[in-house]
Amino acid sequence: VLLGLIAWVVISYAEGGIVGLMLRGDLV
Repeated sequence: VLLGLIAWVVISYAEGGIVGLMLRGDLV
């Protein structure tokens, strides 16, 4: 369960980072 939670957090953070980079690219 703990590993699944950590994996979910890492994946969510990675997706958020990718979206953030895309938004920054659009803004720039």
